[in-house]
Amino acid sequence: MLGDTWGAIKDGRKAHKLLHKAVKGDSTLYDAYYGLGMYHFWKSKKAHTVIKYFGWLFRIKDERERGIRELYTAMDKGSYARFPAMRALFSILIEENRNDELISLTREYVKSFPDDLFHKWFLGIAYIRKKKWQQSLATYEDIEKHLKGVEFRGIEADAECLYYKALCLYHLGRKNEAAHLCRQILEIKDEVNKNVFYFEDYIKAAEGLIKSIAGNKKSSE
Repeated sequence: MLGDTWGAIKDGRKAHKLLHKAVKGDSTLYDAYYGLGMYHFWKSKKAHTVIKYFGWLFRIKDERERGIRELYTAMDKGSYARFPAMRALFSILIEENRNDELISLTREYVKSFPDDLFHKWFLGIAYIRKKKWQQSLATYEDIEKHLKGVEFRGIEADAECLYYKALCLYHLGRKNEAAHLCRQILEIKDEVNKNVFYFEDYIKAAEGLIKSIAGNKKSSE
């Protein structure tokens, strides 16, 4: 996330070697599968992003499914890695567009952490992808309510939440409200660190949504 791809590769390979040695000695060290799962999935995901353009140079096995299985093993059988593995699966299932699976997993997670915000960011995206606009709007409204109590949050969280609320409102036909939220994002655009956004540049996304709203108004006149 900080841009040090080679550093990630170096650290990942070192950790993978040690974790693999551990489970080879004792296959019941289920917490180790958390690290192995993270390595196998993200190595494959990032590598195949490059291979898509330079496939003739590389032959790297796609182990995304193996990584997911290992994370489920850590979640189901690990002594310490149950919730770290579950949280890791949120980002992975969203990455793989396995939205129903993600929604099901968040229902399990919320039993232990009913007030935690982490899973709600992914849940909102899953609902958007399924075009369940009202459920997604309710999710981001809940996020917004809890964000107000987070004293040292980054302003980027506000921008992301505002944009997805606006997107939901737009698809629910409440376009004036959506435009109002987008303008709030543009008011803080110079304060935002775009490098920390997970899915997209919400400044550009807000600008694009405002243009769509303006275009719809002209076509209806």
